[in-house]
Amino acid sequence: MPSRQQILIAGGAGFIGQNLVRALLGPKPDTQITVVDNDVHLTATTLPTESDRLIWHRCDIRQRGAITTVFDQTRPDVVINLAACAGVADSIADPQANFEANVIGHFNLLDLARTYSTGHFLFASTGGAIIGDGRPPLTEDMAPNPLSPYGVSKLVGELYADIYQRCYNFKTCCLRFSNVYGEHSSHKGNLIPMFIKSALMGATAQLFGDGTQERDFIYVGDLVEGICRVLERKTSGVIQLATGQRTSANALVALLAKVLPDEHPLNFEYHPARSGEVYQTWCDNSKSVALLGDYVDTTLETGLQHTIDWYGSHYRAGGGA
Repeated sequence: MPSRQQILIAGGAGFIGQNLVRALLGPKPDTQITVVDNDVHLTATTLPTESDRLIWHRCDIRQRGAITTVFDQTRPDVVINLAACAGVADSIADPQANFEANVIGHFNLLDLARTYSTGHFLFASTGGAIIGDGRPPLTEDMAPNPLSPYGVSKLVGELYADIYQRCYNFKTCCLRFSNVYGEHSSHKGNLIPMFIKSALMGATAQLFGDGTQERDFIYVGDLVEGICRVLERKTSGVIQLATGQRTSANALVALLAKVLPDEHPLNFEYHPARSGEVYQTWCDNSKSVALLGDYVDTTLETGLQHTIDWYGSHYRAGGGA
């Protein structure tokens, strides 16, 4: 019997990580998945811990010795780095924590992938925070202009991935995610989970800015489909995983109000825009569609309904992320 492909996922207990692990455990019995995560949400995760194809390591990627032990035990064929201090506001409040996780932690994973002859390295990046206030729709070849420590850290991560691919002859792929939403996001502080939680709790949500700011919202199931296709095709370089559609915050709020249950109306207040946040950002996904095929199959309304249904069955019942 051929040996299983070894896939190491840093940040695999997080929002995107949980959804990706489920997808990889499904139709591919020839994969062995190792999740590395130091997140406090790890104990509350609903991942299928009974699977003999899933191994957990509570580990901090900033600690070179600890992560080296994991690499020595697993010798992964593929490494996927989803671990990060995410968020513009948090990076401005604590740039050191952002740097240590997003630059030092990322470098540790990348360098160990080189040392242990990993064949394919995927890095979760971002378009909006790297390009900054460039005129949308964003493309992969636009000049970077980050407006926050978070954007700088992701740009540095991409540069390291590129130079390692060119110097050490293994494939790296930087995946610029647009704004991701969906199931298992209850610990996230983004607009969609915060608004849904506020509605379910009967609280008043906060909308920063005047609501005309626009984003590209991609359902996590579609994002995961894109990642799986990158793995299958061994894609390298920089690509954006996005819908190619723009939606204003005001339009999003109106759609949420439409799909939320009548007994949980959405109430919110406008607040001044926060420093460092990009006002208009949506993506051109033509490059990724050309490479991967059309991986986007979920409308925003349908994706929001899936997300609200999940919150209704987990969050109010006291379930975890």
